[in-house]
This record gives sequence, structure tokens and C-alpha cells, in this order.
Amino acid sequence: MCENLIGHCHWDILGLCTGENEFFKSFIIDVEDGNQKNNLYITIVVFRLDTFEAYSYFYIEAVNKNKKDKEEWYIKTLEYLKQLGRPVDWQKPHRYCIARHAFIILRNEKFKIDLEKNKLNSNDIYRYTLISQFKEAALIKKLNRLSDEEKIQLFTLKDWEIKLKDKELSNYSRKDILFSIHRRTYLYKRLLDKEKFKQYYIEYNKKIDQLYGEN
Repeated sequence: MCENLIGHCHWDILGLCTGENEFFKSFIIDVEDGNQKNNLYITIVVFRLDTFEAYSYFYIEAVNKNKKDKEEWYIKTLEYLKQLGRPVDWQKPHRYCIARHAFIILRNEKFKIDLEKNKLNSNDIYRYTLISQFKEAALIKKLNRLSDEEKIQLFTLKDWEIKLKDKELSNYSRKDILFSIHRRTYLYKRLLDKEKFKQYYIEYNKKIDQLYGEN
């Protein structure tokens, strides 16, 4: 990955933090040459500070010759972060569980790909398996300690999640990864009192089907 970044014609600004406030922190994840000469098209992703999940994204068109003068980027970023306000589920336990769930799914996918490409030795496999078991056990424990209201929120689709759907579809090469994250079947199956929340889970998945189509 580092070799790919260094080979990028604008590698010197990839990963640059363009701003933060009490809720978010943003980083440059992609830079392309703009349509006009000397212009740059910069993609910035915003992460939540409570769960470290990607929350939003935006673009900045900048003049290439002024790449060293980043003040305009910082100003536009802070304006954007201010517009986002405070997440409705800020520091909520259920949001942490969802974020950890997504992290596990993506990490498992990367592990599977590395395994198929024979990039892992026996020690790598053992260490990954052991760490994964500990992390999943911690997640399940936290999940079942949620209040009933928090468990309902696991299967309540937020407006900002809906707005992200087009970006997310283009970010995942395999649609089943996206479905594994958003359907939250993993979380539902590991609730000890799952029957109490079955209807919420069913209705939630109907909305997912409407957004992404049936898997």
C-alpha cells in the first residue's frame, strides 16, 4: 500500500488531516488533476471521533500551483464540519457496536484475501484468529449489555446512512461485503433476547432492500 501511495503523483498530500472539531476529523484520501489546467480535485473523508467510522465526504477544487498554501483547504473543511453538527447518536453504545461490527467484517475479508493469495504464514494465522476471537467476544458482551432502546437503534436506519449509500456502493468491490455490514445479521444473531427485536430487524432489512435491492 505504501508503494502505491509513493507512486501517486500527489502522494505528498494523501492522508493529510485537513481539519477537526469536537466530533470529527478529516483526511485527504484521493487527489486527481482537475478539468482546468493547474487545478486539483481533492476528496476528503470525515471520520467520527467516537467510533472512528467514516461519516461523510466532500470535494475541494484547488489550484495546483498553490498546493503548498493549504489555508483554503482548512477553512473549507472547518466550514463543512460545522455544517455536519453533532451526530444524533454521538457516543451511543449501539453506534460503537455497529462500527466494530463493520470493522470485523472488513478485517475478515482482508484476511480471507491474504490467505487465498498465500501471503500468511502459520504464526500470522494463529495470531489473527486469537485476536479476532477476543475482539468478537468483547463485542458480543457489549452488545448484550445495551438497553432495549439501544438495541432498537441497531436496526433503525439513519438519514445520514441513506445519504452515504451511493458512495459506499462504489467503494466496495463486492456487494456481499456491503450487505454483511448493513444487514447486521451478525449483531442480530448474537443478541440473547433477539426475539424481542425480530420485527425491528425485519422492517430494517426491508428498507435495506429498497435502498440496495435484494441480495
